[in-house]
Amino acid sequence: KKDLQLEMAGWATDRRKDRLHELETQVLSPVFQLSGGEAVGSAVLMHREDTAEGTRYYALSCYHVIRDILEERADKEDLTQEEVAAVFTHADGIEVDATARMIAWDIPTDLALLELTSDYDLRNVARLAPRNRNQELGVFANIYTVGCPLGTAAQATSGEITRTAWEVDGEDYWMVSSPAYFGNSGGGVFHADTLELVGIFAKIYTHGSYRPQVITHMGLAIPIDTIHDWLSDAGYD
Repeated sequence: KKDLQLEMAGWATDRRKDRLHELETQVLSPVFQLSGGEAVGSAVLMHREDTAEGTRYYALSCYHVIRDILEERADKEDLTQEEVAAVFTHADGIEVDATARMIAWDIPTDLALLELTSDYDLRNVARLAPRNRNQELGVFANIYTVGCPLGTAAQATSGEITRTAWEVDGEDYWMVSSPAYFGNSGGGVFHADTLELVGIFAKIYTHGSYRPQVITHMGLAIPIDTIHDWLSDAGYD
């Protein structure tokens, strides 16, 4: 009996280690920091393509993140030619630099698609959930929100979808309770069970006009069906 208990305890420990490894590689690692001037934000690596010229990566972020980063470049004429600094901080402490440029964007949905180049392996890519996953995600669905608040390395918080079809400026968002802050914009929202990317964090509520207070548990995320619709319309489905 004692040997069986020890075996079961070891099995449970191995399961926990496996789960933590999955969370690290599928949820935390694909999210990285974008910065420029005084602006910071996040993005999610979501596709890798090996070509004759080398490896090409693609990532999702928010349009307003790239807009704010490029705002001080007075001479910008073609946004697709402007480079944005990206930094990946892996769990082992290694930092990898990359260069990103925006190749497609949409102002109403606040989505941006980035192409990245780097001399190094950027490691893990998020798994984009299928379009029909949206039908399974409603209020109380468990999620992880991952981003780079205040320009830090990627951090994960857990929470739930608290409202669906929350309309802001004519666009539908999910409201999520997982704590977030400035800099989380463009980061990922992940399904807590499948670890798939199901949303892009876009906005956070503030209260008051003189000294606005951030309501960290009232974030807005762009849902997976909106992401698929836009990628398809932009020719990147």
